Amino acid sequence: MTDSLHICQTLQPLFCSTLKYIEHHRLRTSTSVTKYHVKGAPSLKSIYLDGVSFRHFQPPLAVAATKTLHTENHPFQVATTCEKFCSVLSPSLALTRLTISGSVFGTFWTPDGTLELPSLRFLTIRAQGSLSIIPALPLAICAPNLESMRLETVVNADLEPFFQIVDVSATQKYCSLRSLTIYDSDQNGFTRSEWRDLMHAFPTITHFTLSYRSLGEFLLSLQSRHRVPTSSAMITPWPNLHTLALNDNTLSVGADIGLYLLHQAVLARTVLGHPIRTISLSDLIIDQLRRGGIN
Repeated sequence: MTDSLHICQTLQPLFCSTLKYIEHHRLRTSTSVTKYHVKGAPSLKSIYLDGVSFRHFQPPLAVAATKTLHTENHPFQVATTCEKFCSVLSPSLALTRLTISGSVFGTFWTPDGTLELPSLRFLTIRAQGSLSIIPALPLAICAPNLESMRLETVVNADLEPFFQIVDVSATQKYCSLRSLTIYDSDQNGFTRSEWRDLMHAFPTITHFTLSYRSLGEFLLSLQSRHRVPTSSAMITPWPNLHTLALNDNTLSVGADIGLYLLHQAVLARTVLGHPIRTISLSDLIIDQLRRGGIN
């Protein structure tokens, strides 16, 4: 595999006013490589980094017209700090899509920086494995226009710092967020109280997609009112939720689909005055229901 420093030195002349797209695919970063500076490319539309550590980029990574930015993890990639991450990506005024994959920040990452992304609409966080967590990333990102968030194999520890800040904050973090997708970890399913924390942290959800290991705790949290952590008021979780999609990504053979709880949750939401209008089930779930005699 070609050394990443050699490739970047080779590509350096290509960073010009007409560059639209660059992809570093499966670059192996040598531990002996010193930092190098990527600059220019004012028309850059998309950049895909796979196995290239942020520590090898000096700020700023000039992507003034970036529309999509992917940062994929690689076994040879070295984790970075929040401050470094924010300095590399700032300013990214035109960034609309951001995907963070793997243990980019390491296990003990803390939100000691702020990343202003005023145009960001879609955010994906992929924590690859139970040890590759990305804690508190939502705290660092300031994206008032964020519409959709996707969290894959994320455990509660990844979001706990965010939940704690939300509990004591008087302002909502993502006021435009409407769509949320959760890929529940095979090893660390959310408890009922953790689901309630999630619903309280993102209260404006209208579309929710869940690829689950255990559906029961989620449905029980969805169908009953609960108290606001900072007051005695009772609220209906996700009052604007009208579309629910259940995915089979982590569904194991013989897993409990929870049809009874799903039925009860739909009825309860209707009684509470916040009905779910659309339910989407994956093909595997439908097949299991049919094998159980339900059509």
